[in-house]
Amino acid sequence: MGIEPQLRFNRLYSSESFGTLTVGVGGQFTRHASGGQNISISGAFLEPRWLPNTSSEKLFPYVAGRLAVLNQSNNFGSSSGGTAFGAGAGVAFLWSKRVNLDAGVVLVRQKFGDFQFSNGQAGAFNAFNTYAAKIGASFGFPARARQAP
Repeated sequence: MGIEPQLRFNRLYSSESFGTLTVGVGGQFTRHASGGQNISISGAFLEPRWLPNTSSEKLFPYVAGRLAVLNQSNNFGSSSGGTAFGAGAGVAFLWSKRVNLDAGVVLVRQKFGDFQFSNGQAGAFNAFNTYAAKIGASFGFPARARQAP
């Protein structure tokens, strides 16, 4: 389980033939436990999304990418930095004028640097694949109108 807050900038680019491009900037935190060992992964990510044009005014499917800078910490050794990249897809549902419900899945390839076990021996993480199934709400705020100088 984890949490993933983000700020999303909508309509960076939009056209009839292309669809809409948005980008999210956020943070992530997950904690994993197994057999008395715990590992926490935290970091920052950039998530661009492409929304194709559809005839629906309430349902918005999307394809997303993910780039992240991560850190792992654990109870069996030292922490280390890492990176992740991946892709996913989902759908947003327009709940109200300012609220969307969002559900999606992302597949991610993660790699962390070497670490040292508590007993002093060297350890290494092999690159590994993960997935996250997520559901959440997004809240929109009106853009301020620009005034002429």
